[in-house]
Amino acid sequence: MYSKYGGKLKRWLTRGRIAALVIALVGLGLLVGGTTGTLASRETGTEQANAANLSSKPEPTAETAAGKDDTPAPHSHAPTAKAAPAKPTTTAPPTTRIALAPRPDRDRPARRLVELVKATPPNGKATSNHVTAETGAAWRRFAATSPVADGPMIAIVVDDSGHDVARTKRLAGFRDGVLTLAFLPYVEQLDAQTEIARAGGHEILLHLPMEPLNPEVDTGPNVLNIDLPPSELDARLHWNLARLEGYVGINNHMGSRFTADRPAMAHLMKALHDRGLLFLDSRTTSATVGRETASAADVPFLQRDVFLDNESTEAHVAAQLAETEVVARRQGYAIAIGHPHKWTISALEAWAPGARDRGFVLVPLTAVKKHQQQDVAQGPIHKGKESQ
Repeated sequence: MYSKYGGKLKRWLTRGRIAALVIALVGLGLLVGGTTGTLASRETGTEQANAANLSSKPEPTAETAAGKDDTPAPHSHAPTAKAAPAKPTTTAPPTTRIALAPRPDRDRPARRLVELVKATPPNGKATSNHVTAETGAAWRRFAATSPVADGPMIAIVVDDSGHDVARTKRLAGFRDGVLTLAFLPYVEQLDAQTEIARAGGHEILLHLPMEPLNPEVDTGPNVLNIDLPPSELDARLHWNLARLEGYVGINNHMGSRFTADRPAMAHLMKALHDRGLLFLDSRTTSATVGRETASAADVPFLQRDVFLDNESTEAHVAAQLAETEVVARRQGYAIAIGHPHKWTISALEAWAPGARDRGFVLVPLTAVKKHQQQDVAQGPIHKGKESQ
């Protein structure tokens, strides 16, 4: 059988059909390859089109990027605007975006992005804190009413205020003494929140972002950097200082690099002097030149004694408050800085009534400055009485 069919196959192949068979196989291969290439090209083209569509979408605005969710949706029955005549397209300048610090203990791993806004002050606020003969220094004019200081004084400063309106209201409802709330200049609803705090009888600081040693740390927009040209530094200072009214001074948000730079701090102190504001040094670095530059510019100066919540537990805050009492007994006053964390607020609420019972008075920051100035003024008299 093999010889029978083998002979037929041999005769068939020898009749010129080998070339035809090869041609047929090659043609089939080309057909299959072309189809596959066409499908691959279509898929690649689709991906490129999708990428182009995504890149052509507008960047989110500062409000949407920061998670603003109280903007009303457009009315579904609003009339459709007529299309404007086509204009020549121009390339918009790139938008600078900067990562903000996370909200206290609520979404720490997250980072929000906001546009680096142009450093120009809001209308009507540019000169609100400037000193005039009629108004006097802002740090005295806007000082909160202090309880009678019949014992060692403690000033509690709450940094990073303004990220959470509910916590601002909770702090504003504090009734066992006067707090000093240091508001970041870039938070939302800033005027409304500071008004809530003042209505509760508390004092206001501006928590001014300054350059840290670590350039990767989120500082917020319009931070003061030591390498800025004087004109840009002035513009950012002006923007920050004009963000709110009725505050008594500033303290540094971060700033371990800025507060150690003498020319930069001298520039800042001149602006504070012109506006009658005090400076609270948070002492984020031992190399700070805050005291020297404030003294040279005749700016009222204070410094932090205790950090309350550098560890994230209510027990640690309670221990730091006890340390604050020790400092207050030793020097007659103490300045402690905390943040609007849940555990910090709870610890303050639990501690304050007992502190009053132990003879401590919770006062606004300006009360400590007035106490210092009174001591300086009365020093020679006291010495004279002691010598007699």
